[in-house]
Amino acid sequence: MLAFPFYVVAVVVSASEVRQPSACRRGDDLYAVERYSEAAAAWQSGAQAKLPRCLAGIGMMMDAGVVFPKDHRGGAAYHAAAYRAAFALPDDPEALFTLGTLYQHGRGVAADALTAVGYYQKASRLGLAEATYRLAGLYDDGLGVQRDRKMALRLYREAADKGEIGAQYQLGVLAEEGDGIPRDLPSAYKSYRVAADKGLPDAQYKVGVFLRKGLGVPQKPEEAFTWFTKAAQQGYAVAYRGLGEMYAHGEGTEQNLSLAYRWLLADKTPAGAQALAFLDQEVGSLASARGRDCGKMLKRMPAGSPAPGSCPTVFSARKDPVSPSAVAATPFRKWDVSICREGATAHGRKRFTEAENLFRAGAAQDRPRCVAGLGLLY
Repeated sequence: MLAFPFYVVAVVVSASEVRQPSACRRGDDLYAVERYSEAAAAWQSGAQAKLPRCLAGIGMMMDAGVVFPKDHRGGAAYHAAAYRAAFALPDDPEALFTLGTLYQHGRGVAADALTAVGYYQKASRLGLAEATYRLAGLYDDGLGVQRDRKMALRLYREAADKGEIGAQYQLGVLAEEGDGIPRDLPSAYKSYRVAADKGLPDAQYKVGVFLRKGLGVPQKPEEAFTWFTKAAQQGYAVAYRGLGEMYAHGEGTEQNLSLAYRWLLADKTPAGAQALAFLDQEVGSLASARGRDCGKMLKRMPAGSPAPGSCPTVFSARKDPVSPSAVAATPFRKWDVSICREGATAHGRKRFTEAENLFRAGAAQDRPRCVAGLGLLY
């Protein structure tokens, strides 16, 4: 479960519109795809109407220095205003959800996970699927309540039935991990597949992994390659690595070392660098074993590729190692699928070293979400 505030992670649109203020939802969706100026405008329009969620969104932007100059005092003022506005609406599920978020993360109030649980429970009982999803995550992580994966499973199912695609994905995670509940790979695959068919790149990648390795389903590398491609075309960094490895070994597709390098170069995570190093060694060994001329071999590699182990040629670095054009040509993505989300996932599962590495990689690319993520670690 992602442990970020609702306005830091990508917001999943429920199938049912549960009394969600349109300006705030619009801001959430725009922020999720990194259209920050437009998100700020949407939230500001809602903030003028004193909508709690919009006020909290502006506060987050000020805290992180996104669109607005970094201003912790100003951010705190907006969070305090969000608290007051939400507290004045005791029967509104959106207001209750906002109060839960503020207490969970200590925004404008002292952090209090137990109080957050209470507000999420009230919002959930009033029909807000996102609150049910957040409550499931607290039981999953043991924040404010005793860790109870069976309860988390029940709540994830309830939220998924209400249309929360993120909850559907988490059902797959629980079934795959089997921590506190029986491990069930076929069931995990089914849950991931439902979310993947709805376009969630995290789930598309997982479906690819299951099909590539034959986890709970027959091994089908060609289909795995297709699912990795779908996730990668939305910018999902881990899928870059999967595609790079499959191109390198000719798994589910024809071997293509140039594309293998291109996808692995696009993955800025530590695991991507490791995979690139392995490919470097393999290509160097292949060149030596076949007695091929390194220069001719490397001409087929994209600019910026490291020279394989037995090849001394060095190429000038390219500023933007581009993955295939389907990614680069997509200015508006439905989901935020950067390494910042990977960092958020690692943070939520308390893998803090991994989260820090991912956030730092994204912060080096000036990605505001990763910068904000680093702030959560300190």
